[in-house]
Amino acid sequence: MRKFKKYRGTIVGVIVFAVVLFGIFFLKDIIAPDESKAIYGERLDGIEAVEITDSTKKKVEEALKENTSSVKVRVAGKTINVIIEINEEVSRDDAKAMGNKAIEQFSDPEKAFYDFQILIKNDKNTKQFPIIGYKHHAKDKITWTKDR
Repeated sequence: MRKFKKYRGTIVGVIVFAVVLFGIFFLKDIIAPDESKAIYGERLDGIEAVEITDSTKKKVEEALKENTSSVKVRVAGKTINVIIEINEEVSRDDAKAMGNKAIEQFSDPEKAFYDFQILIKNDKNTKQFPIIGYKHHAKDKITWTKDR
């Protein structure tokens, strides 16, 4: 009993600390309920059926190899980002045709599921580039940024 009276402040402090710590974890679960689930939630349901493989990415890179210095294909959720760095002599219209050529490499189910975002860069021609194209999965053609 004497020890309890002697360490009463410490014991109450530890209990209050434990209650506050429990409260913090409880609030965290209310604010961010499931950290193990992907940030996309249920929006990616069915993506396994039309998954983009490395061979498809290579096929796009091979198709655009001419007149480019590099081509990168990256999948982020339901968006496929195609980043093309073109050579100096390529015109804006030819660059836009490359965007269509990139999308042609994907199958019809992939085109119907994914959105495409195409970034075309040319470090030497900064008056006309970069240009960005976007194709929604429900649309048939690419919408490009306004010409400079």
